[in-house]
Amino acid sequence: MFDNLDRRVRKTRYALMIGLAALLHEREVTDISIKDLTEYVDINRSTFYAHFKDIPSLLNYIEDELFNDFNKIITDGLANTEEVDDAIYTVVLVVFEHLEKNREVASALIGPHGDMAFIHRLYDLMRTRIAQWWPEENNEDNQEMNSYFSAFVFTGMIGIIKEWIRTGYKKTPMQMAMLSTELLMHGIYS
Repeated sequence: MFDNLDRRVRKTRYALMIGLAALLHEREVTDISIKDLTEYVDINRSTFYAHFKDIPSLLNYIEDELFNDFNKIITDGLANTEEVDDAIYTVVLVVFEHLEKNREVASALIGPHGDMAFIHRLYDLMRTRIAQWWPEENNEDNQEMNSYFSAFVFTGMIGIIKEWIRTGYKKTPMQMAMLSTELLMHGIYS
């Protein structure tokens, strides 16, 4: 997430990110003050202001970083496979691995106090990538069906991810990817 930054900047931003994620588990972002966050992560307010203007700008930064990660994961996963089953499994596996690696942030953003605008951005990303990856299916005759398909896949995946988070990440990313791919490709009767 913070690969191109100085080590001290990375440490500070990581602390702020984890702190905000922890506070988002307890309350809405609008109920979190800079004072709450800086006390929670034990840094000065001036240090916070050296990096971010306010709590929403920190949240936007976190969402942008995670969104860019997902964009790369989906783009790379679809570019490297041609078979539908393989492509879906590959992308879903890497998404689950990334969610597990960033579990504090993921569970906060997708959880009850998360930002629905972020979820909508992910939906638009997925819909766009599916249309680019599957251009022969994205003609005028199929656009309505593709729109429903994207909505079905995305809401199903968000539901599966929320359940995985709710149960404490008990299954491995590989198990979740296999389960998700099976449900997406063959439904509940497979």
